[in-house]
Amino acid sequence: MESIALQHNVILGLVQKKREIWKRGSGRNLHKSLNKEFAEHHIKIGRDKFFDFLRVNKLLIKPKRFRTKTTCSYHHFNRYDNLVEGLITLRCNEIWVSDITYLWLKQLDKFCYLSIITDLYSRKIVGYNVHEDLSVNGCIEALRMALKQRKNKHEKLIHHSDRGVQYCSHSYVNIFEQSQHKYQHDPNR
Repeated sequence: MESIALQHNVILGLVQKKREIWKRGSGRNLHKSLNKEFAEHHIKIGRDKFFDFLRVNKLLIKPKRFRTKTTCSYHHFNRYDNLVEGLITLRCNEIWVSDITYLWLKQLDKFCYLSIITDLYSRKIVGYNVHEDLSVNGCIEALRMALKQRKNKHEKLIHHSDRGVQYCSHSYVNIFEQSQHKYQHDPNR
C-alpha cells in the first residue's frame, strides 16, 4: 500500500517538474519523455494508466480551440423570410444553400474563409471562393461562380442562407436579384 502511494508521489513529482519546463506538451509525449525516469524508479505505468493518472490529478492539458465567428446576424440590412421550411426539393437548382466556414492555414499561421453555395437537391457545390477576410467579396465571387454555371436560368430558384451580413448586404442581394430569383434567409440559423 505504501509503495503505491510512494509511486503516486514520485509520478506526480516527475510530471510537475516536466510541466514547469514543458507547459503545453501532450500526454503521449509526456509519457514517452518520462519513461527513462520511470525505469530509474522501477515504476511500470502504461500509457492508458498514465492518462488515467493525469486525469484524476487534473494534469491533462486542455487543447486550445481555434474558433472564429463567421456569422454576424445583427445588422441593419433586410432579413428575408424562410421559404424553405417544410419544402421538399424535387430537382437540381431549385434551392441553393450558402454558408461560410473557416480554414486554418498552418503554413501562413492564419485563418482564411471558404464561402460555399451548395445545391440542396444534388448536394453539389455550385460555387465557392476562398478569401482572406469575412468581407462580402468572397461570397459574391462564390455567387457569381454558381450563377455562371447554371444552365436553365428561367426556372425558379430559392437562395437560402443564415442571416449573415454578407448575404443580406445590398451588393450581394443586387447580384442575385438581377438574375430575377426569389431570395431568402433562414431566420432559425
